[in-house]
Amino acid sequence: MIPGRRKFSRTRTGCWTCRQAGYKCDEVKPACGRCTRLKIACEGYAPRLVWRDTATPESGGRSRKRKQTSEEAPTSGLRYHFATPSTTSTGPAPQSIKSEDAVDVVPRELLSPHSSPASMAQGLRVEEYRHLHHWTTVVAPLLSVTSKAEVNPFQRHFIPMAYDNGSLRYTMLLCAAKHLSLLVNQPQDQQLILRYQGLALRNLNEALSDENEALSNPTLAAVLLMQLSQMFASDQESRADHLVGAKYIIAKRHRLANNPDSCGRFLESLFKYHDVMSSITRSDRPLLNHDCPPASDSDAFLGSIEPLLEIISQISELQPRKKLISQNSVEDTDEATSDSFIRISGSLLETQLESWNSPRKDADWFNTAEAFRHAAFIYLYRVIDDIGAPDPRTLYHVKQCVEALRSTAITSPLLSIHAWPIFTAGCEALEASERDFCRQRLDDMFNDRKLLSLLRVKRAMEDVWDQKDREALFGADVGKLDCINVLKQKGSNIDLG
Repeated sequence: MIPGRRKFSRTRTGCWTCRQAGYKCDEVKPACGRCTRLKIACEGYAPRLVWRDTATPESGGRSRKRKQTSEEAPTSGLRYHFATPSTTSTGPAPQSIKSEDAVDVVPRELLSPHSSPASMAQGLRVEEYRHLHHWTTVVAPLLSVTSKAEVNPFQRHFIPMAYDNGSLRYTMLLCAAKHLSLLVNQPQDQQLILRYQGLALRNLNEALSDENEALSNPTLAAVLLMQLSQMFASDQESRADHLVGAKYIIAKRHRLANNPDSCGRFLESLFKYHDVMSSITRSDRPLLNHDCPPASDSDAFLGSIEPLLEIISQISELQPRKKLISQNSVEDTDEATSDSFIRISGSLLETQLESWNSPRKDADWFNTAEAFRHAAFIYLYRVIDDIGAPDPRTLYHVKQCVEALRSTAITSPLLSIHAWPIFTAGCEALEASERDFCRQRLDDMFNDRKLLSLLRVKRAMEDVWDQKDREALFGADVGKLDCINVLKQKGSNIDLG
């Protein structure tokens, strides 16, 4: 070997620090030998993210080289997140890594060829002002649980950031355009919706290619809002789990020991809520551990009932252990130990749910907290004992949950988070009056809010009823029939957030 020449690694599995430096990695974990010897930070072996804009066939493979315009900022080497610009993007690709080394978290969508950020004139167009106004006055209140008399965190945090951040601004406009199209029945807005989507993804790519920008509040807000935008999506639109992207951003921020400000705490609380809800539909643990102290009520998405999320999160943590036992994939002694652990953990969580009381005595807050608490009991019994209705314990909590939901005013902003307790209690309901209420409440919520995700929840609940009723006719033990497994067999996707 010629002295002074670097020895380039030919492995695709070394740590990211060695791969970027071009050195062979011994792949020792958690930190490789070279990084330990040189006392430098080893960035590990985890996959990197790709927000892929797939307007053209080339964007699925290698991107073409482009000239950098005077309006573009130079792109720094991405150290943790990676975004692959499409062929219509104006910026050069960052230091490349193979696409098989990354996690593709954006579906392949047909985007407008006129979606380049550089083509956007200074200021907003007339329709963009209209959609920004709609997001501020209509969509933001739909996403929040705050009343008109309280400070709406989506308005407080998102709007100021949006003026300086293209990815967040165009994601907000995307949500507004989708919702307004449903509200006034104007399907001709589809071209404008695609344009917003293209601009949002490409601005997000540029943000993720900058090490500091990738971990900023506006970028995290844009990724989370991408996830929320699927509440407005039709069944024909491709789905993507943007929570995976948010997870990597938050995990990196935590490793750097960044103390979040009020906006950052709200964003992490928002992620926590949707992560826990997603864990229920995936029958798996949340993407991140949520055992840290909850944010203060003023920064927490769910306010004073945020502590209930921690209990629900711990129930989801038991799902993989329960799955191992049911699949007989552990030794008999380990199986007995795991089953004992699950039952002890379940008993402790049941005690916590029994003793928890909402600190807010406002009627709608109290009833919402009670609906969540009783839905958590139903979820706990399903995970721990694999039981549901007609078990008396489940039926009791179904009744209590439905009563709490019924006692919440239909005009309450807290209905923003009622999809999960309605679905959980509704799937286990046996009485016609309880089923009728859950169906009608989702209809009323959709008519008032025009969120297509509510229709998916309603159809999923009715699918569970049909399956249970058919099997009950043949004498099957429907108490063993898990509603999530029913939906998985049908290939149904629902948003419970």
